[in-house]
Amino acid sequence: MAAAPHPVQHLQLSAATSRAQHLADHDPLTSLANRALFDKRLGIELARVAEGGRSLALLYVDLDHFKNVNDHFGHPTGDQLICALSRILSDIAPDDVVARLGGDEFAIIHFGDPAATSAETLARGIHRALARPIDLGDGEVLIGASIGIAVAPRDAGSPVDLVRAADIALYEAKRGGRRRHAFYTAAMGERVRDRNGIEADLREAMRTGEGLDIVYQPYFEARTGALIGAEALIRWQHADRGAMLPDQFIPIAEECGLIETLNEWVLEQACLAAARWPTGTISVNLSAVQLRNAALAERVFSILKRTRLSPARLELEITETSFLDSSEKCRSSLGWLRDVGVRIALDDFGTGYSSFKHLAGLEVDRVKIDQSFVSTIQPGKPGSPVIQAIVGLARLSGLETTAEGVETEQQRLFLTSIGCAALQGFLLARPLDMADIEARFLAAQAGA
Repeated sequence: MAAAPHPVQHLQLSAATSRAQHLADHDPLTSLANRALFDKRLGIELARVAEGGRSLALLYVDLDHFKNVNDHFGHPTGDQLICALSRILSDIAPDDVVARLGGDEFAIIHFGDPAATSAETLARGIHRALARPIDLGDGEVLIGASIGIAVAPRDAGSPVDLVRAADIALYEAKRGGRRRHAFYTAAMGERVRDRNGIEADLREAMRTGEGLDIVYQPYFEARTGALIGAEALIRWQHADRGAMLPDQFIPIAEECGLIETLNEWVLEQACLAAARWPTGTISVNLSAVQLRNAALAERVFSILKRTRLSPARLELEITETSFLDSSEKCRSSLGWLRDVGVRIALDDFGTGYSSFKHLAGLEVDRVKIDQSFVSTIQPGKPGSPVIQAIVGLARLSGLETTAEGVETEQQRLFLTSIGCAALQGFLLARPLDMADIEARFLAAQAGA
């Protein structure tokens, strides 16, 4: 018969078991409940809700732009910030279950009564706490949070459905501009289902190539009216939804990681089309995601090589905000592309936050004046001083200008009179399919 363990050994074994259980149930960095314990507690509490007629709220908390903290200050600072937030949440919600689900994602099972009103107060308290800089010892960081809230049993009764509802509400809070909180609604759920349907259909369209197409919006020399190039614009003819414009599916492609593949497809197809033209520049939009890719220059050059298009006939359009937010490495890639002949255009100029006086320092070849400025040129009104300033400063800086959205003869005449180099808009030509744009270039060559 085995001897009974010594009392000291028994205590040591019990302590070791407790430590092992704690490690299994808690996040090692913050000591908060981990996902496993969160799932267990949520199931238990929802069962009590179903039995007793009480309610609870689930808050999903996500730090805004946490990746920027890691990128700029390093992961040790990021870990300090996570620990600081865990203490803030624990102090604000001492009677609730606070869990770290991973990364900068936290969840709170809140037992206030009534749940919705109490959760609103809790969310506001979190925002107030994060409105003050967080002391990390060797410096301070100011960061906000987005919060999604779902209430049981009003929004859902099962753990899976309640988590999904809180996650949907979190997405809506982020979409609304960060540092916000949002309660789940049925309309949100419908929007997310619709968005997920578009994402699934877009993945299939990209896999098969069916429904996706590119049209080409010509642009012309302002003074002579000569056709000098075209901008490639993606279109999607959805089987059930009909024609979908880029602003209906491009944001979804950006969110789900499809944008680089989609944009590279557009770039290659556009270069193939332009290679068939006798002359002219093809302009293609670059996304902010592509700009952040260290292999940008290599990928563009590879496409030029495959399509046998001269680099001098490609113009890459980058929004003003994306360009100014880009890293030094990204600008170096763009500089290398310019060195081999690719042109860089600053799209939607004037809608971002750069100062006109900095135009001379921007390593670009062309400035595209946003149509929101062009539309201000109206009968009986003086010409836009903003456009005049852009065109004048661009000329002094050695940059060309293109005006977008030209729709009236008055706009054309005014823009030409102040020296805008190129014009684009429905007055001059609507977007054309591949065959029609090729025919236009061939006709222009024949008539030259």
